[in-house]
Amino acid sequence: MVFFLRFSCGSYCEAALSGVEIFAQESTAHYAGLSIIPDVEISTSPPTQKLAIGTAINLTCMAQPRSIDAGYYDRWTKYIQWYDPQGRPVGQKCVQGRRMVLKLRCTLMLKKLTAEKLGGYTCEAGNPYRKHCRRKSVEIRPQENQNINIVEDPKSQRVFINSNVTLNCTATGQPKVTILWMKNNDSYALQTNKTNPRVEERIILLDNKTVLSQLLLTATNREDHGKYHCVANNDIGKRISRVAFLQIADQDAQFSQRSKEPKCSCTASGDPNPSN
Repeated sequence: MVFFLRFSCGSYCEAALSGVEIFAQESTAHYAGLSIIPDVEISTSPPTQKLAIGTAINLTCMAQPRSIDAGYYDRWTKYIQWYDPQGRPVGQKCVQGRRMVLKLRCTLMLKKLTAEKLGGYTCEAGNPYRKHCRRKSVEIRPQENQNINIVEDPKSQRVFINSNVTLNCTATGQPKVTILWMKNNDSYALQTNKTNPRVEERIILLDNKTVLSQLLLTATNREDHGKYHCVANNDIGKRISRVAFLQIADQDAQFSQRSKEPKCSCTASGDPNPSN
């Protein structure tokens, strides 16, 4: 899992940061005929480690006046504000103190990266000149190799009443996935507790990112007839398996099937009498 930084101006920087891609864009606002806008850069920390989603990530926005504006204090960066993927202010607004600095920094700490926190983050830096600001955005999203995959779907079965059934579901993903079973699109129908002792789930960890879930049904009855599927999910998202159909047949049908099996007879005569 790796961070990629791509700027709209065409420059491209790759940093080995973990599990997500970052694409950057920038925009400016200023009066016609006068352009006094700060230079803005965004960095991430840590810059050289691979990080699993769920760990802390820091986005740091650094703004400073252009070299031609550095000699004018009223053109120095006055504030920096971060905005979340929904366009809402997030984190603390960083402003100049009594002792002004040429390079103003503002860090946004994402303590736990989850699916809800993925998306575009925007850094806005402005100076005392009204509407003279620059915005630069980064988009955080998982790479394809982080996606959840169902590697074994549950299979359809036809059994007789009072049989034992095992349905398998194997999924892989990073972070590690959890698996939920559903019957006829209802997760409550397969709750494994004391009120439903015939239903049991067995979890087997095949490796650090692959999970096998076995749904065990004992002493099946007509109520077990239906559609079954599993849902694998983690902080990135979820993946739904194919549907398996479980058909429950009566024991009478088993005996009826046996009674319909073809029977052969053989009659022979002779002298002396033939043996059977």
